[in-house]
Amino acid sequence: MRSLVRAILSSPVRFDQLRNLVASGRCAPRYGSRGVALAPSNFLPGLTLIFTEIVFIAIVVISSASCGIRRWEDLEGTGTRVLVVANREDRSSLSVAYDYARLRGIARSHVLLLDLPRTEDIQRETFDQRLRRPLVQWWESRPEDERPDFICLMPGVPHRVRGGDGLEGTRASVDSELCLLPRWAAGQDVELAGRIGNPYYRPGPPYPPFHWKSDRICLVTRLAGWDEAQVRSLIERSLTAVPHNPAPQEVAARHVTVGTPAPKIAPFSRGRFLLDQREEDSPGNSWLEDAARRLNALGQAARLDTLSEFVGEADSLLGYAGWGSNDGQYRRDFAFRWQPGALATTFVSSSARTFRKPDADWEPGPAADSFREFGGTTQSLITDLIESGATGVSGNAFEPYLDGCARPQVLFPAYVSGRNLAEAFYLSLPYLSWQTVVVGDPLCRISHAPQRSP
Repeated sequence: MRSLVRAILSSPVRFDQLRNLVASGRCAPRYGSRGVALAPSNFLPGLTLIFTEIVFIAIVVISSASCGIRRWEDLEGTGTRVLVVANREDRSSLSVAYDYARLRGIARSHVLLLDLPRTEDIQRETFDQRLRRPLVQWWESRPEDERPDFICLMPGVPHRVRGGDGLEGTRASVDSELCLLPRWAAGQDVELAGRIGNPYYRPGPPYPPFHWKSDRICLVTRLAGWDEAQVRSLIERSLTAVPHNPAPQEVAARHVTVGTPAPKIAPFSRGRFLLDQREEDSPGNSWLEDAARRLNALGQAARLDTLSEFVGEADSLLGYAGWGSNDGQYRRDFAFRWQPGALATTFVSSSARTFRKPDADWEPGPAADSFREFGGTTQSLITDLIESGATGVSGNAFEPYLDGCARPQVLFPAYVSGRNLAEAFYLSLPYLSWQTVVVGDPLCRISHAPQRSP
């Protein structure tokens, strides 16, 4: 029974074939202490037929109740700019993959189902055998004009590769490693230890659209959260993000940087940006200050908070950057209200270490307070930002060091200038084959700008 139900959930659903299999006598019901299972038939043909409809209906009910009746061949999209990767062993992964592909019009050929462990961490050997090799084979099988710019990993796909730590370590996020897919497929040797420079990174404008041919990488994001409901809410927010260009006078009225002429028109989506510094001086604080200045120059409403208190409330957020639990005043019970399409990032070493849900009363805190540990450390988690309403968030699977974190002074200006979610995040990331996990729909965007077709 388990194998047949799994076949229904993870492959094109052909109920006529299933009915014939049971009716043929090759599989028939067998009773045992754990209920009904399917086994090679020793029953008389007539008795087998009695059970055929019962078993068939039972399987249909089970599959329908768990994720609805979905047929992969019913996906009618033609989009080839995104490759969807799901875990065949995870019902939620398959369900979200199907619906995301349908909603974004992604071609069936660009939905790849892999047999993966149902764990967050994997060994390097498992990564190579179960993820890297199948993806390289798939890439090589596609015509060059159908090779995707983006890879979107579904819930249930592992996100951490175990290995040594430090700047020359071999541990990394699955997502950042998979950015190198075009190079692997081309037979290029890639150094396993440490990090490599991101050729798409830009310290400032202009912010070009992405194409894998230009830099021989892919941009990888994932749909993730504490549970499937949270993931589906994130997708809904992405699809309802509405690009908006204001009238020139509206831009001028919101332009608050003294001494710099306001642009005649700027890409804009109604919302605010909060950039929350911490008390200690550091490069991260300078990045936040630079982000506020650049956003204001683009006609955006950006608030730079320089006070020592953690800002725990904000309305109509389109972007947030801060220190998370590395701010000594951080509180997990923050009350942020977000616009659809809003992005967030924090300077926290292991904020994407797990997507498991902590207890409601869990509070991040100093590393010395070991009783506060969850998932191996006491640091804050990006899933709290997703739950509160952010549409895209970046975090780290392992220690990236500060210079390996997303740069808000690039992330937000690129996003409001017309780049999509994946482009904006990766324009702001200096390194690949490193620790970053970007959560969100890669195609989400809030501003009008020339885009490649999906």
